[in-house]
Amino acid sequence: MTPGMVIAVLGAVFIAPLLWAAVVALARRAAIGWGVVEPLGDAHEKAVLALMLAPIVFGAVLLCLPQEAIYAAAPPPLLNFGDLAGGATKLEPGDFREPFDWISFLGAALLVAYLLGVARFAVPLIAAHVRLRKWSAAATAHAEIPDVYVSDHAATPLAVSGKRVLLPRTLAETLSSAQIDLIVAHERHHHARGDVAYYAALAWVEALLWCNPFVSAQARHCRLAAELDCDAAATGSAPELRKTYAQTLLAVLKHSASNAVPVAPAVFSHRAAGEHHMRILKIMKTDAGAAKRTPWLAYVAAFALVAPVGLTQLALAQSSTGASDQFALTAPASARGQRPADRSPLEFDRSMFSHRPLEGRITGTFGARPDAFTGEISFHPAVDIAAAMGAPIYAPADGRVIRVTSNTDYGNMIEIDHGDGFALRYAHLSAFDVREGDRVRAGQVIGRVGNSGRSSGTHLHIEVWRYDRAWDPHMVLDLPAG
Repeated sequence: MTPGMVIAVLGAVFIAPLLWAAVVALARRAAIGWGVVEPLGDAHEKAVLALMLAPIVFGAVLLCLPQEAIYAAAPPPLLNFGDLAGGATKLEPGDFREPFDWISFLGAALLVAYLLGVARFAVPLIAAHVRLRKWSAAATAHAEIPDVYVSDHAATPLAVSGKRVLLPRTLAETLSSAQIDLIVAHERHHHARGDVAYYAALAWVEALLWCNPFVSAQARHCRLAAELDCDAAATGSAPELRKTYAQTLLAVLKHSASNAVPVAPAVFSHRAAGEHHMRILKIMKTDAGAAKRTPWLAYVAAFALVAPVGLTQLALAQSSTGASDQFALTAPASARGQRPADRSPLEFDRSMFSHRPLEGRITGTFGARPDAFTGEISFHPAVDIAAAMGAPIYAPADGRVIRVTSNTDYGNMIEIDHGDGFALRYAHLSAFDVREGDRVRAGQVIGRVGNSGRSSGTHLHIEVWRYDRAWDPHMVLDLPAG
């Protein structure tokens, strides 16, 4: 993982969405009033959660999907390696020591911490799914109510897959028929709303985004809003039974509230005492079905942030391109100039390049190709040869070393003038075996394979330039097979 990728992933998927979720959460709180426990309407709570999740999805798409823009002509030149900030630094043979990459180390550590956190929450969720399946399979059908099953294991009434309602045996034996009917009506409304899948999705959103407290809090608001909606449905057809329904919920709460299963709709899917109190009072009110407030402030704040947050994520995602092989299309100084008028542009002494520069495997070809990290189509003026770290690189022809440098693009690079207008670049090295100004012979070791600079792996990036034009190295050099 390169520093550019670390910054892109942390910024586009974690930091920007966290700030976004914080602002949306504050706007939601301002819309309903400070200190108010009652949630917004069910649809509005879902909309607020969707607003919080939108930038996370957007950031993931930016990082994972390739760019569609394809250069129709030669791509514009990027930074010339000799003009990078700070200038090129001349190195002596064997002087290079790659510094410890603290940014990449921190990014990897944060990634491991995140995955451990996901595992911490995901393992109990998987166990809960398995447990529910076993409970449902072991339950016995209720003698009088269809699709209701009596369970010896469930501690609270549950809506489970297959349109089933699990009723704890203790409650089935102690509650009256009217109370059981109200509980069943509550759970069947969960089925009608599709809450079996919805609650499972909320649980997994919390597990995957455990490091975003605003999303976790909003998932709890969504569950509470759903329970209130089911309460209203259970008492809607029999308002005279509100008191009976409230007493029933209190009985269920005393029996099982602390044992609610997070992945399934239960009569009490929340544990906060204040929410329990609010819910009972809400049931007893005759205007319980009144229209919910609309969180216009939350919507306005969120949409006002769409443009700046989206642009920030785009910029962060684009910063990950620093991890790919993006090279300047400027010819070495020794290769610049006009070819002789009496020479064909392809005419040269092919015997001068008598040695293979490296034994390995071709992993990158000359020409337009998708970037290894972003998928963006760009021009690659070289051939990449993968080989083991430290493998020797040989001069393919006699020549003079005209540059031994290191920069953030090519990494450690050697440039050799091989005569007849040819200048070759050997990039991403781990060490040098020649100095600037040295004369080299064909077959002489000039450097070692590495992974320095903007490199996607251990390999040699070799460019062939002649008379200010980049040539396909296959036209000149003896190269290994792909």
